[in-house]
Amino acid sequence: MKMREIKRNTRVFLDRKTSAITVRVRWNNSKNETCFCIGSKWNPEKWDPIVQRPKINTSCYGVTYKDICNKIANMLDLIENSFVDFQEEEYIPSNSELKSKVLAGMDSIECSDSPVDINALFTSFLNEMSEDRNWKPDSHKKYLALWNNIQK
Repeated sequence: MKMREIKRNTRVFLDRKTSAITVRVRWNNSKNETCFCIGSKWNPEKWDPIVQRPKINTSCYGVTYKDICNKIANMLDLIENSFVDFQEEEYIPSNSELKSKVLAGMDSIECSDSPVDINALFTSFLNEMSEDRNWKPDSHKKYLALWNNIQK
């Protein structure tokens, strides 16, 4: 049995008033529309509206380009999976039904409640950034000196 496809349009954009990254979904010939905030803000000057993503190799408010792209991808996957479920039921959801299903999917993502070792986290940060940004040994030493001063 072939399931009925729900045609939809998904767009990622930056809310100019709040700087929040938002995913808008329209379906049912644009009769239905709902938005999801991915939980991060971004500087409008570092946003590429053509590709609907942050500009490559930028960071903002302590969040990297890579983190934002992962959050966007996760949200798009949750939305897609929700529509697949509705298609299997051959049912066109209302705004609130889609929102509830996506938010329920977000709740099912496991979060680690284990304590974080700040030293291990900083060491991981140093190693990743050294590789990603091709830091010279002097840059690495400066961050280590900074870290040692913070710990005093």
